[in-house]
Amino acid sequence: DKHRVRIFYYKYAMLYSYKGDYEKALDFINFVLDDTDQQIRPDIFCYARLLHLLCHYKLNNFHLILNLLPNVKQSFESARMVNQVVELMFNFLRRGSRAMNFGISQYIEDTVLKLKGCESGDLERVAFLYYDFTSWVESTLHGTPMEKIRSQEV
Repeated sequence: DKHRVRIFYYKYAMLYSYKGDYEKALDFINFVLDDTDQQIRPDIFCYARLLHLLCHYKLNNFHLILNLLPNVKQSFESARMVNQVVELMFNFLRRGSRAMNFGISQYIEDTVLKLKGCESGDLERVAFLYYDFTSWVESTLHGTPMEKIRSQEV
């Protein structure tokens, strides 16, 4: 079943991104996005595209993010999956890419607080099933892999 294989690769990409190996995560996420048969659920496809942007952000490919961001946002809108968490991440990626990650530490802290506030909301909590956005933003602030941030939370 192609769909299950693609979900497996999505989860594998998540694990590599949690470890801080974003190039390897991109290898797996590109396999998910290379769905020519259109046999993947729209939710997995949308969040895979967002994970693709997050990995490129960590690799400092800011111009690529600015070019792909409107298209990814359109994918979420057409699938009717836009929520507050996704909007926060789009805004963060747009602003962080324009600033090229310089001088936005206060904005990162504000985004972390907003994301933590979203974790208790019913509609927004769904986004955290696909990826741990709060830890990702915190890892950007501290310059450490997500697995270290997540291990400190426990």
